[in-house]
Amino acid sequence: MSVRIILVDDHQMFRQALRIMLEKAADLEIVAEAGSVAELLPCIRQSNPDVICMDIGMPGINGIAATREVLAIDPRIKVIGLSSFTDKEYVLGLLDAGAVGYVAKAEATDELLRAIRTVQLGRVYLSPGISASLAGLVRDGVVQDVGASRLGPGNYRCCAWSAKATRRRKSPRACAWPRRRSTSIAATSCASSICTASPS
Repeated sequence: MSVRIILVDDHQMFRQALRIMLEKAADLEIVAEAGSVAELLPCIRQSNPDVICMDIGMPGINGIAATREVLAIDPRIKVIGLSSFTDKEYVLGLLDAGAVGYVAKAEATDELLRAIRTVQLGRVYLSPGISASLAGLVRDGVVQDVGASRLGPGNYRCCAWSAKATRRRKSPRACAWPRRRSTSIAATSCASSICTASPS
């Protein structure tokens, strides 16, 4: 059975590039695209996705708030954040909202397919650039105060490895670990909008 995917980004050319790349995989199916959160919400009900690959910095409702709305509709959906932002605040915010992956846009060509397959196995995935961002928190000891409860022990160990690799001047690797999702998801109302569905 194919993995059903919705692509969400306000840049159509970027969505098209992702579609072309992902459709080369026989086990993946792009069931819809959306250019905003307002377009996304009805797509969820119509397309029944397994995974949503979503831009974090969209106009209006951002990807972090949108993740909470998506999981309020269907907590089984696996949300992967896509962003040019690699700041720890965005990463931790998205994970705290319930996402199970975060891929830097600059790494999407190499990492997004791997991220999708990893989260489908019930694991959380961070691309190398993102794990490097969190490694700084571990290295500086800050994550113990602001992020450890969000990351969980397995996530913390992964970032600790990246911190050690950084100190040794090695390249950080992508991180994947067993998923730990918060059960407290706030329900929100969804406005009606247009869904850009894939051709049947």
